Amino acid sequence: MKKIWSSVLIVFNMLLLSACGMVYYDDTKENAAYNEAIHDLFEAVDQKDSDAIFQLFSKEARSQIPNLDEKVEDLLSVYSGPTDDIGNDELCIGSAHYEKGKSQKAAENTCLIRSRDQYFFVNMEVVYESDDPKQKGITRLKFYTVDEYYLGNEDPLEDYELKVYAKRKANRDLCCIDKKTLEYFPSENQMDINDVKDFLKQSDSFSEFNSDFGQPNACWEDAYYYYKLSNDRYLRVSYKQNSGRIDSVWIVDYYHPIEMVYYKKLD
Repeated sequence: MKKIWSSVLIVFNMLLLSACGMVYYDDTKENAAYNEAIHDLFEAVDQKDSDAIFQLFSKEARSQIPNLDEKVEDLLSVYSGPTDDIGNDELCIGSAHYEKGKSQKAAENTCLIRSRDQYFFVNMEVVYESDDPKQKGITRLKFYTVDEYYLGNEDPLEDYELKVYAKRKANRDLCCIDKKTLEYFPSENQMDINDVKDFLKQSDSFSEFNSDFGQPNACWEDAYYYYKLSNDRYLRVSYKQNSGRIDSVWIVDYYHPIEMVYYKKLD
């Protein structure tokens, strides 16, 4: 689907090339380039190597971002590491830019970072191919604590920037589940996955499920309901609103789907 959509965008944007100079496309290089850049970044961050972080930005970004060296220090003061995992789904937004006979390709994505029992979000754009060597490297980097990411912001997007968002607090319990930041409601219920499997053999009623196992610890847009398991894992349950019947159950962690427990195709 992504390739089809990208092909449509290429044709459409080629017609507007003289006006906007930007074409969106599907390029397998973008994922590899982004993955390399994000791992290089957090290797330097873990080593507290501010100069290495500075050098990962393109020469143009270094000249355009005010007080970049101070902003790098801000990042290091907020994020102490070590980096345990970088949640990158490798579904980057790729772009190709053509202007005055020169071209460049860039990749952008948002990653969920785990450090011990803390989570952070990073939105980054990196130029990985360019006819102008000054453009190659990180051009934009936004770093968020979980509270800041949950609260959101309306800052305008800059061509070159490093911003660290770490001041605001959400004043509620939050958790990172399934690539999302959600409000968390603690409970004393201890869910056993074998009990869940036994229940699903007998019933697919969501209301009966909650009667047996208690209310969910978190939910997302009335689509997914999450129940705490052990070892930082959760049960993700979805059901049909019109019938109240469960149609899928997965075990997930903060980022990755672990195991499909149950699936039923419902009309």
